[in-house]
Amino acid sequence: MKRLLALVLAGVAGSAAAPPPFTYQTPKWQYSTGNFNNDGQADLVLLERAGGALLVGVQIGATGFGWAPPEASGFTAPTGLCVGGFDNTATDQIAVTGPTENRVSIFTVNYPSLTLGIRHLDPGEPAPAGIAPVDGDGTGAADLFIAGDAGGGGVNFYQEVLVQTDLAPVTLWRQPAWTATYHVWPFVRKLGTPAALAAYQDPEFTVQAVAADGFSSFSPLGGVPSTPDSQMTYGFFDGGTLAQIILYQPGGTTALAAKVTEPTPDFFDWAPSLTLTFPRGVQVIVTIPTATGSRLGVIFVNGTAAIYDFNGSTLTLRADLTGTGFDFLAPVGNDAILTAVGAGWEKWDTSAAGGPLHPVATGTLPLPSSASRVSNIVFASAEPFVDPAAQAVFFGHVRDWTTAAVGGGSLWSVTSLTQDAAGLGNPVTSAYQPVPGALKALVNQYRADVSIRTMDPAAGPDPGTVIISPEAGIYPPLRPYVPPVPPAPEDPGDKFILSFTCTKEHGQVFYRLAAADPWQSYNPALPPILTAAATVEAFAQHDSGRTPTRSASYVFASPDPLAVAGNLDSNGNGLPDQWENAFNITDPGGDADGDGASNLTEFINHTDPRDPASGAAVPLALAFRTIDDGAGRALRLEWSPATSTAILEASDDLQVWTPVVSGMGSDSSGRFYDVPLHPPAIPSKFFRLRQP
Repeated sequence: MKRLLALVLAGVAGSAAAPPPFTYQTPKWQYSTGNFNNDGQADLVLLERAGGALLVGVQIGATGFGWAPPEASGFTAPTGLCVGGFDNTATDQIAVTGPTENRVSIFTVNYPSLTLGIRHLDPGEPAPAGIAPVDGDGTGAADLFIAGDAGGGGVNFYQEVLVQTDLAPVTLWRQPAWTATYHVWPFVRKLGTPAALAAYQDPEFTVQAVAADGFSSFSPLGGVPSTPDSQMTYGFFDGGTLAQIILYQPGGTTALAAKVTEPTPDFFDWAPSLTLTFPRGVQVIVTIPTATGSRLGVIFVNGTAAIYDFNGSTLTLRADLTGTGFDFLAPVGNDAILTAVGAGWEKWDTSAAGGPLHPVATGTLPLPSSASRVSNIVFASAEPFVDPAAQAVFFGHVRDWTTAAVGGGSLWSVTSLTQDAAGLGNPVTSAYQPVPGALKALVNQYRADVSIRTMDPAAGPDPGTVIISPEAGIYPPLRPYVPPVPPAPEDPGDKFILSFTCTKEHGQVFYRLAAADPWQSYNPALPPILTAAATVEAFAQHDSGRTPTRSASYVFASPDPLAVAGNLDSNGNGLPDQWENAFNITDPGGDADGDGASNLTEFINHTDPRDPASGAAVPLALAFRTIDDGAGRALRLEWSPATSTAILEASDDLQVWTPVVSGMGSDSSGRFYDVPLHPPAIPSKFFRLRQP
């Protein structure tokens, strides 16, 4: 109750605070701003869409930016990024999610070390896709809105709000949804009012206010299509207190602007929308705050960028940015923006108008990397190795080696070392901020005689995984069940049985055989059986959350051995690994279909080793005829294409045989070798065909 009262008072006092951070998206990045070091300046977080690398830049003074080393977020294809004070502290945290990982990760930036701490939240449903900060319970603290795809028929989707994310996350509410939410952002309709949620939710764009028991209002904007590519921004462009929203489709030359109206106090509606026209296709539109309102920054699809004045009705070019190939454009303060071209960042002052703008500061942007640093400090709820109830509550990384951690709650000092050619050294003690529930810390150098290092490549707790068996691949056709027709007995057919194994203890596996199917609980006693091609998905729920969703695709067909016979032969038996997996055969000397041809012969002859009609041993027949080779007569030796892998050998005495390695040709009827019969005469020679 004390915490609730304190937050309510804080919420009232800060009700006119700046709007929550907004997330933008370009083909390469999702990005947002936040206050990561409590200095009042806008800092920047970049999330690589293709690989999931996180880059954090902290604004230093009027022109500088300090960048943390790139860190892997743990999401290979993230779809959601947002920033907010989720831990109810003076600094912001970073939230990232993606549907296949089945979790939301919260990152804390530690300053001045610029290291990241990480912990995971379980959304309560699988496949979270969109996230946004929102004050769902009205306490003034940032809660987390999540929209995702729970799968299955009927109501496939869900929306929920998690509160108290800094302690034990509590689901404020969760409700089903009939349609997908493509993107979601915090949106302040009027300065001084709580943020609502703006979302492209199939098939329309809506703004919805969040209350403690669900959505309290619903305001669709008519005539605006909703697609997975749809984007938006908003601002207070006319200097008033009511926002104006700008909606667009990347690649298009127009955007729709709609002003919020307030017909009666605290009741909001939309004014008639207007169309903004740009000279080229638009990649991203960004709102740039100014001392008196907002202006727009635009990156075009050709990589150029420009600044526009917009007063709510008229769009006017203010200035072009010098250069091209811009990857992002981010607001970092009144009139200030940060851009990137390749590995270089540039800071601009957009207050000047007229001719092309030039950057006021430049620097190097760290190259993103998918390599993740391992966690080298773990915060726990009690003393590790001593208290059986100790639970890991926060994972982090500080330089290369940690030796000591002193503090409690969310205030700690961590001593760490760096590693170079001379070994570990250069000790530095820096502030570190885990969650308030961190009572004990476990560092690499736990004691003078005890060193600890995790080998898990990802920072944060191990979520585990699900192993699907058999392996994905191409398998022989399945024989269907045939009922008995006397006197013929029944044919039970083939049963392709799936099994799932969770690498975490007490993990309950859920699976589905098609994307439209509901998730089913896996029972090893009644395993799923495939009767046709399918893409199978599975995840597991365990004591500490969910595993990522894994998938495996199965095809049942007589594969073309040429298509599946790769070069890798890991066991050296002459049968390529892909061919073995396709036919489930590993013995080169065996005869799986009993047709007299070995499995190796079937592979060499490009026949099906499971079909006796296709792989019967082909007799080696060497035919001959005389031809005129242009210089005289020659004896042409010929053999069938079915034995094209046979080896032609020659001998002078029928004792020693030598392979013929040159002079062979081929035509539509098969392969051949010509033996000249014209002078100069050659000695007697014998020829034979032999299969290897």
